[in-house]
Amino acid sequence: MIGRKVSWLDVKLGLRMLIRYPGLTVIGGLALAIAIGIGAGVLHFFQIYLRPVVPLDTGDRIVSIVNWDAATNRRESRLVHDFVAWREQVTALEDVAAFRTIERNLIAADGQIRPVLRNAVGSSLRLGSTTYTVVGVMPEGFAFPVYHSFWIPFQATPSGYERREGPRIYVFGRLAPGRTADDAQAELTVIGQQTAAAFPRTHQHLRPRVMHYTDPIMGTDDVGPAWLRGIYLVVFLLFVVPCMNVAILVYARTATRLGEITLRSALGASRGRIVAQLFTETLVLAAMAAGAGLLLAHLALQELHQIMAAEFGVVFPFWLDFGLSPATILNVVALTVFAALVSGVVPGLKATGRKMQSSIGQLAGNTRMTLGKTWTGLIIVQVALAVAVLPMAISEGWQAVRYDVSPPGFVAEGLLTARILIDQEIEDSDQIRDRVSELKRRLEAEPGVLGVTYASGLLGEDNPKIAIETDSVNAGTDPHAKPEARSAAVAPDFFDVLSVRVMRGRPFNPGDIEPGRVAAIVDQRFVQYVLGGAEPIGRRVRAAASGDGQPGPWYEIVGVVNNLETNPVSPRDAEGTLYYAAPPGRAAYPVTLLTRLAPLPVSFVPRLRQIAADVDPSLRLHQIVPGTEVDSQERSGMRLLAQVLALMTLSVLLLSAAGIYALMSFTVAQRRREIGIRAALGANPRRIVRSIFARALVQLSLGVAAGLMTAGLLESLTDGGLMDGKGAVVVPAVSALMMLVGLLACIVPARRSLSIQPTEALRDNG
Repeated sequence: MIGRKVSWLDVKLGLRMLIRYPGLTVIGGLALAIAIGIGAGVLHFFQIYLRPVVPLDTGDRIVSIVNWDAATNRRESRLVHDFVAWREQVTALEDVAAFRTIERNLIAADGQIRPVLRNAVGSSLRLGSTTYTVVGVMPEGFAFPVYHSFWIPFQATPSGYERREGPRIYVFGRLAPGRTADDAQAELTVIGQQTAAAFPRTHQHLRPRVMHYTDPIMGTDDVGPAWLRGIYLVVFLLFVVPCMNVAILVYARTATRLGEITLRSALGASRGRIVAQLFTETLVLAAMAAGAGLLLAHLALQELHQIMAAEFGVVFPFWLDFGLSPATILNVVALTVFAALVSGVVPGLKATGRKMQSSIGQLAGNTRMTLGKTWTGLIIVQVALAVAVLPMAISEGWQAVRYDVSPPGFVAEGLLTARILIDQEIEDSDQIRDRVSELKRRLEAEPGVLGVTYASGLLGEDNPKIAIETDSVNAGTDPHAKPEARSAAVAPDFFDVLSVRVMRGRPFNPGDIEPGRVAAIVDQRFVQYVLGGAEPIGRRVRAAASGDGQPGPWYEIVGVVNNLETNPVSPRDAEGTLYYAAPPGRAAYPVTLLTRLAPLPVSFVPRLRQIAADVDPSLRLHQIVPGTEVDSQERSGMRLLAQVLALMTLSVLLLSAAGIYALMSFTVAQRRREIGIRAALGANPRRIVRSIFARALVQLSLGVAAGLMTAGLLESLTDGGLMDGKGAVVVPAVSALMMLVGLLACIVPARRSLSIQPTEALRDNG
């Protein structure tokens, strides 16, 4: 109905209205642009992460097959026997195949890798310690099944493996012509039941499933369509708030045009025609905001792409496309039309729904339009949401800013870090110890190398959290009630190489790695959060027993160091770290190698790789980065998060101020006659101004009160996690800010009330 009434003339009039009302254009357009940009970016990211389009011929017909363990509610990947059975028995699938990912050092036959390898077919390459002959070259950019760059035959022979043993593999296949995923699932269900009956010990709880191809690879096995629909719903609900605020601004603007609307009605324009014009005007505004929002989403997604590419390198699924897809653009079009309907049609219907009189007073601009409880209630809801939500955004944004600008707790300049991986799947502690020790010895003999050390994780952050038992806590206490900390195995010279001074006690010495030695060094957070600030030197601590396991050995604290995490402000690491000296064979695998260099660290990378290959071709160095860039990708991500949260905060503040301003301006226009009479009777101007501020103060107070209750409920439900424990400070600050913003928005309407002349007010209201 509306669409048939819209014309190009309406569009041109809409453009003129944008110029005529710059306040509405800037504030409303900015709010919609931010909302659309965030909505488009979120929807696109989750779409390509949860349900991406596989960019291959018949890619939509490629599916994954998994064995789901109903007892543990997780996927079972050791399924060589099942893969062979599925390949032979399932008719709804063709080309059933499997793969497993390996990483190897790539070495050419002559020991050199050239940028361009001509006549590759027939040449020899050494992957780790095994030599292969190249039989084919795939097109550039081909990385199926995930991010792979070389392929060797997979020996899918069940012999030698018991069921639910052997390598972990991924199984996939292509749906046969005319067959569906439901057909394949039906066949697999029957096969699964037969296998469970034949092998109840291993397959009693296993259920074969057909899934979207990327689900097992991306770890989204248990994410169904309902989860994605939930994301759409959340984005939609977040989008409603700015749309309704823009509707208030449009309604207030419509009130000033009531004379024009009444005249058009008197000249024969139907209600639908007038509403269509208002819809078109807001559609033009929403369309311009959508363009800006798409640009914001595009820039944010490209930044996210660069961050993830730098973080994962070649380990990046080939189907992840961060360019805006047609589906995303269609979603934005839908959001744009919805914004125009809410902010244009709703105010238009309300403005034209009452009987219009063609009196001279009405044609001159007099209005009896009222905002009503719905519109004023929306202002209260807006303030309440701001008080409840903005503290979380501000806390997270401030945390992100602190992360970005805070230096790490160690000297990062001249440091080169690398992960040591060994091709063999069986982790032999003696083998790891010998190879890492030999690599360390050779590196220390290199010119320019000032020190070499190792740790079980990247400066403690990659180590899992464990429950800590101290010598003052009853050993029978529930482990879940005990404090947690991270545990890191390090070389005795770890702190020396990192140029970290032991603040109290003594450093490690070479004898601390001998069997039976139980020396430990803790950081300041450990002292504060685990020991409660008590004297740490001489205290004994150990890993508490968990499940059926036994507690770890007792360690005696011999020293205290500063917090060394690359993220010194993150609350995730507030529990502290326990460091114990250990040879690389006792350090958790993989081992992190840290090398202190006199020259630039990057220039030493080729030599580092060569030395590692000389020690053992199966010794691989992964994620080689300078110490100054250890967490650069995460810092970039936090910087992007801070920018997005800042835009959201700015949008909420602007909308709140604009909504209150529009409400107060409308109120002054409604009370023009009353204010004029009061002025004629000698009312004190201060009382008139006070009445304007009083109404705004009531609405702001109601909104702040509702927001405080909501924020308090969220804080209690999350034990302070949403605001990092700073709710007692941030929430009152935001409440005061919202009150200030609201009262400042009343200044112009209040001053306007003082300029009303009694004679003009009485004449205008005839």
